[in-house]
Amino acid sequence: MDIGALLRHEVDVLPIEGTYSLDSTYYQNTDIMELKPIKVTGSLQLVDNSPYIKATITGEMIIPDSVSLEPVTYPFACEIDENVEEKIKNSENTLAIMDILWENIVLEIPIRYSRVNDYSNFSGDGWKLIDEQDYQNTSGTNPFKELLEEFGEE
Repeated sequence: MDIGALLRHEVDVLPIEGTYSLDSTYYQNTDIMELKPIKVTGSLQLVDNSPYIKATITGEMIIPDSVSLEPVTYPFACEIDENVEEKIKNSENTLAIMDILWENIVLEIPIRYSRVNDYSNFSGDGWKLIDEQDYQNTSGTNPFKELLEEFGEE
């Protein structure tokens, strides 16, 4: 993004509005399977002679469901409110806007996200996945009680 006019004080504010698509190389080593085009609305201005960005990012990422591992759409929104002086390439009077967007999007990747409502399909030989309600109803009991009894321990 060319910010020469702002740095030369020809304009007071540079609007940042549009839809951006991040290359898949940004998220190839994350849990993101796909990142839909993101919408950015905000501005860049000088505050105490330093470039300052204030913007809102909204979008959707496709991530694996924490329970079923099926791809699910996770909507996100975040605010950018920071000094970006260190991210300016002074010789070119440009700002690497994609890097700034990615730095803020990566913070929005959830550690755990699931849309599964019916846990009855998730069970195996001697185990089953339970929801929070079932867990609360069985609090105080050891979930490994049957297994420990098999080995004569308690």
